Amino acid sequence: MLKAKPKRKTLSELLADYSPHAKATLTPATAEGYSLALKNFTAFVGDCALLAVTAHYVDSYKASRLAKVRPATVNGDLRAIFNTARRWGFLESNPFARVQLACVPEQPPAFLSQENFLKLLGTIRESWFRELVLFAALTGMRRGEILNLRWEDVDLTRKLIHVRSTEIFQTKFGKRRTVPMNELVHRMLAGKEGEVSCTYIFHRRGYPFTKGYISHQFKRYVSEAGICGNIHFHSCATPFPVSSCNRG
Repeated sequence: MLKAKPKRKTLSELLADYSPHAKATLTPATAEGYSLALKNFTAFVGDCALLAVTAHYVDSYKASRLAKVRPATVNGDLRAIFNTARRWGFLESNPFARVQLACVPEQPPAFLSQENFLKLLGTIRESWFRELVLFAALTGMRRGEILNLRWEDVDLTRKLIHVRSTEIFQTKFGKRRTVPMNELVHRMLAGKEGEVSCTYIFHRRGYPFTKGYISHQFKRYVSEAGICGNIHFHSCATPFPVSSCNRG
């Protein structure tokens, strides 16, 4: 039996086919990142046929992108997209599978010391943002989990927070988990219970904050506090007890 020849597709046609698939199966941020990666690759090599993409094109693109972005950004996106194209019958093999991955230096996790965490809390002027940062430290929850946390996911009676995917948010690996509340978290949420008319616990006029806005605010206050190092929002998951850090 003769093997069917791959369907002839260009990079732009692949993008048109892949974008709705990504939106339906991936988180919004991942889908956007994959589409952007394919757009960048198309801009670099031209809108050629998929069958014309060689390992030489891939190596040249990788070298160009490594001068502008982190190695981890270069590695995965296009390899995953071209694997999908191969599965759809557009390619017989994935040209990215034969290319050595860019070396990603291992980065140790960055944590705030207790002194710097207190300094950061003292620098934050908005009470709602100070509360959000403290909530992250007390629960260890990720930024996206906190911003998409809804009242229906909170059980004040049993002191439990249920972290789960929704129609607009996907947890890491799509897994559900339950986070127990300590007394400070319970008091914080119980004090906000009058806001249950809003879907989200942390919100602006009923709408959740964007991850970009929260990251921008966090980095601004880290800079104002004079804290050095690779500190980001998840650094709030401090390795020390924060029961003494609630400054209201």
